[in-house]
Amino acid sequence: MKSVEQFLLFMANSPFNHLEIREISNWLDGNGGAVLEESIQNLRRTAQQTLLRTRVNVQRSNSEEDFSIDDFNLPPLSDTDDPAVEIETLLRIDGGLKTTEASELLLREIYEQVGRSLVLPKLGKNAFRLWLDRLAKKVSYPLLVECATRIKDDIAESSPTPPSSVEEKSENKET
Repeated sequence: MKSVEQFLLFMANSPFNHLEIREISNWLDGNGGAVLEESIQNLRRTAQQTLLRTRVNVQRSNSEEDFSIDDFNLPPLSDTDDPAVEIETLLRIDGGLKTTEASELLLREIYEQVGRSLVLPKLGKNAFRLWLDRLAKKVSYPLLVECATRIKDDIAESSPTPPSSVEEKSENKET
């Protein structure tokens, strides 16, 4: 209930008069909590992307390197279910791929799944998560997550066995 109290305190300190608060209440009654949550997450994402675009433009003027949203020390989205974050984690962190490698492999995997009839955006100089958002306008996020998972699994399967586990196996054979 602490979050409800915080929300009510926020509303008490807001510039809304009683008629505007009633209008908000009516909107909530008509649309429900799920629409409220989605609206808030969309606004947060838009604000974060606007900030990112500003920072990317500054970065572009100073460098020709690949960059990702992580390069800009932005606060993370509070919605941990953000599929773009999940996809970036699968490819860049778990898979250990650079931004350009991740984008190329993801595009290749998508084309294998849906064919080449779609015209998909290339990464270019976009931040990775912004590119994923653009890509999601052509291909569903569930398919993107599925493709990213397949790429990460392929990387894990093709990587050599870590030396520590090889040593453990040979020690087990000796005993």
